[in-house]
Formats: sequence, C-alpha cells, structure tokens
Amino acid sequence: MDKFLLFSILLVFIGAFFSSVLQQRRKDRVLKDLDGFQVIARLKKKDVWGCFRSYPNAIELIFSRPYRNRRDKTLTSYIMFSDMMKTIEVIFRFHDELSPVNQKRRLKEIKRVANPDILHRAGRMTRNFLVAFQEAIGESIGILLTRAQKHMPMKGDEKRMQKLGAGSVSFADNMAYEAVLENYIAHRVVVEIRMDDDSIVEYEGYLKEYSADWMSIVGCQLDEESQLPLRDANRLMLQRVIDFHLDLCFSDENPQQIIFRLQLTNKGNKSIQLCQIEDDNGYQHQIGSKLSPEESIAIELTDLPEESLVEIDRSQLPLSLPLIAPERIITESGTAQKESPDSDEEEQESRFPALPNVTLVYYSTRAVDVYVPRSHGLIRHGGEYVDARRKRHVKEDSLSE
Repeated sequence: MDKFLLFSILLVFIGAFFSSVLQQRRKDRVLKDLDGFQVIARLKKKDVWGCFRSYPNAIELIFSRPYRNRRDKTLTSYIMFSDMMKTIEVIFRFHDELSPVNQKRRLKEIKRVANPDILHRAGRMTRNFLVAFQEAIGESIGILLTRAQKHMPMKGDEKRMQKLGAGSVSFADNMAYEAVLENYIAHRVVVEIRMDDDSIVEYEGYLKEYSADWMSIVGCQLDEESQLPLRDANRLMLQRVIDFHLDLCFSDENPQQIIFRLQLTNKGNKSIQLCQIEDDNGYQHQIGSKLSPEESIAIELTDLPEESLVEIDRSQLPLSLPLIAPERIITESGTAQKESPDSDEEEQESRFPALPNVTLVYYSTRAVDVYVPRSHGLIRHGGEYVDARRKRHVKEDSLSE
C-alpha cells in the first residue's frame, strides 16, 4: 500500500511539475516567430514601433532609443499583457525595415513553411493529432492514473487524477487544428478585418501559420500612408528604401534660430509620394512631391516650433548626420561596414544626438507580413485553387516577395 501511495504521489508531482513548466514556457506559435524583428503594433488609438519580444502571457516592444513622456518619465519599451493584447488590430513586419540578418531569418522561415522536411511534417502531424484529440487523450490518461491508485485509502483521488490527466496535455490549449486552414498553409488567401467604424480592410498574401488566437499572412502589399519619426536616428538607419542626410545648424541672420535640412534619396524600386512633415502640436510643412527610384530631394525647415526642438543639445551644432542602411555604407577600404546591433545604448546615444521631434508622412507601396488576431479578423477567401488531396509544390520565391 505504501508503494502505491508513493507511486501516486510521484505521478502527481511529476505531472504538476511538467504542466507548470509547459504553462510558463508556452508561447503562441504564431507570435514567437516575430522575436527579434522590428514591428509595428497597430492599436485602436495609436501605433507602437519596436523590437518584438514574446512571453507566455505578454509581448514587449523594445524602443530603439529611450524616450521621455509628457510626465518626464524615461521609457524604453511598451509592454502588453494578455488583456491589453486584445486591443491590437494588426501587427506589421515591413520588409524594408529588415536588416540583412533578419532577412535571412525570414527567408529561412519561408523555406521551412513552403517545403517542410520530413521532421517538420511529422512534428506538425503529431501536434495536430494531439490538438484534435486533446480532450480524449486527457480523459484516457486520467482513467489510467485512477486505475493505478485503486489500492490507496485516500478519498478524492479520482478527481485529482482526472485533473492531472487533463493537465498533461494542456500545452495544446493555445494551438488549433482546422482542416480548411491546413489546406491553405503556404497558399494565397484573403484576410478580412472589420474595423471599429464597420469598414472592412482586406490583406492578400500567403498563410504562414495559425494558432487559436493569431494567424500570419506573409508577402502582402500594403498601399497606405506611413509615418516615420525623424527624431529616431536608429530607426531611420533601418530603412532600406530611403536614405537620409540630416543637417542642423544656426541661422546666419538669427543665431538663436535652428535650421533643419533634410536630403532624402529613394533607394527602392517604386516611387514614393512625400506628403508633409508634421509634429504633435499642429505644425505642418507641406511637401507634395513624388520621389522616383534613385531620385533625391532637399527640404529645408526654418520655422520649426520650439516644442519640437527641446531635446536638441545646441552645443553640438552644427551637426551633419548621414543615416544610411549599414550594408550600403562603403568604407575607405571598399568593403561594406558591418552592422552592430549589439552596441550598447550609450554608444548609440553619443553617435546619434537628439533630433527635432517631427514626423515624415509619405505614401508608398510596401511589402509586409501581417499578423492578425483571430478575434478581429478571419480568412474570408482562398486566393488560389488548391487541391486538398494533391497540393501543388510551392515556390519559395512567391512567399518571399
């Protein structure tokens, strides 16, 4: 009898231990692929940009530089727990903000999804089986454990063992299995999102993955207005489509007046419509120019309000700052300068002094991967004919566009 008692206690302990570990380490299988990527989380009232980090019950967006809010508090990240994550309408991963390292990471993901090897196929089949029969497996384990402790003179063990059996497969709670979505993995679909004003936004791309709460659509084309904060030099250097050259100096006529000059060069293969430069206090400088590929434009701002210049260290002026994607910076030896993403914050702050707190507003077509919460959006249409019995071979190039 003592042996059965010790055996049951050991089973309960091991089951509880592994269930607890799995619960603490479990991440959403869609969102975890964004770890280490720069993304924009579009909330109901604002957009938040930063380096994505996922947790079992939260996400965090790490800013590229510390900010001070209106209450004079230093902010380095934006944290959203499960309840607040429900306010996310969509998460964007723009291709033109991916470093060469992250571009390789993304292409590796695409290759695995488009043409999985036998191990990934077997793993997915096993996971789908566990999800589909999760309740039955949990009940079966519970019954076996209950039979194993028949000879124990302890009351209430049946319920405890049933609970242990259910907990042993609880890792599948945030997963999902849906036959129609499995059929469209790595194939073109159309996602429909209904906004707060009852308008409908559609994204067309390739279904990469889905879970109980999220789905990812890669290779989308987004035609919309974009906003780029010009005070964030680190973020400007991430741009693979626009090269910036910024100058700050004092006016010859008024030594107290700061002049902000910008030279923008379109390094992409599509035209960019430059709309305006604005700040949060109502200032606007209209541009209204179309920037063709490899074309440059010079802009001079002489009327910036003081509210946009408060963070500037005037002792560092005049200042000339070329902000170009690191792989395009050519050193004197003729080789490309390597990125240094692990450089510490102090080095970045000294390298990139504070800039005017203004935003560039422009319109362009951008390639993007879209991550949609299933509570806000759904796959409404297939985008191509797919035979469920014989799915055609998917070319990786089509997904990586």
